[in-house]
Amino acid sequence: LFMGGDPFSEMLNLGGEVRQRDVTLRAQARRLEVADLPPGRPATFTGAVGSFQVSASLAAQAIRAGEPTTLTIRVKGDGSFARLTSDGLPSSDALKTYGVKTAFTRGTNPIAGEKVFTQTVVPTKAGDLTVPPVAVSYFDPQTRRYVTRRTMPITIAVGQASADTGEATAIPGRAAGAAPAAASPIADTVHATLTPLFRTSSYWWLVGGLLGGCALLAAWGWARSSPAFARAARSASSRRVIAARLREVDRAAAEGDAPALFVAARAAAQARLGDTWHMPPDAISAADIDARLGEKGARLRGVFEQADRLSYAGGTATPGKDLDRWRGVVLAELRTLEEAT
Repeated sequence: LFMGGDPFSEMLNLGGEVRQRDVTLRAQARRLEVADLPPGRPATFTGAVGSFQVSASLAAQAIRAGEPTTLTIRVKGDGSFARLTSDGLPSSDALKTYGVKTAFTRGTNPIAGEKVFTQTVVPTKAGDLTVPPVAVSYFDPQTRRYVTRRTMPITIAVGQASADTGEATAIPGRAAGAAPAAASPIADTVHATLTPLFRTSSYWWLVGGLLGGCALLAAWGWARSSPAFARAARSASSRRVIAARLREVDRAAAEGDAPALFVAARAAAQARLGDTWHMPPDAISAADIDARLGEKGARLRGVFEQADRLSYAGGTATPGKDLDRWRGVVLAELRTLEEAT
């Protein structure tokens, strides 16, 4: 073992010789007896073999005419569920039916399980309606005969649909306090026409309106970002400020309030010059007027100096006749500045 040898080699070497050969193993054959199905098959037989139990139920017991509900058929047992089918209920004068849906759940052993058939049914008349039994047929290998299982009939109360209130009216002969109708799981939508939306005039009016609105917004955005729009906006703002300040000048002249007159006059002149010189109005002083206008701005510089003297130095009030003269000076200078621009 420690030298790398196989200690079991001699045990497997029976008589010193080992032979290899292919061997095929076969289980014992089992005989099965396959019998043909006997004659007399029911009309509802679809090939299922086994033993089954059948039941049925409705999702709602009190509904209105025209409201859908669901019929559920359950088949439990042991057998060949793959061959077990049901067409459900056929349509009639009192009951409109639709296609059947199927679902299967496997049980605890390979042949056990439950198959569920669901079908949408719609009562068409008001009154007591009996849902007829549903038949399911299969072949029972234990009894060697065909078996047809039928569900129990189900009676439901169908109320008269009201177009005005949407409530079910009472059914003649039925006691008061019956269960209310279940809410319909299907909402019907009625279209007056099948014309495609893009072929209607209202659609193109809507599209045109949207495109026009987008174009206006784009033009407005472009205009707001342009220098010309900015200049026009500044000019409009300065005109509003000048008009408001001139009203203050008129009021101050009438009341003999010199400080208010010169402060308002200076603010009006600053607004006009700020729009012309493209600078903040509050930053314009008497020195700026002297530097830019020279002798032409002498009277306007006088307005600024009077405003500074009265605002900061606490000067005395100017006689009323002088206020009227200064008011005329302000109006004339503003008119001159506006004509120059």
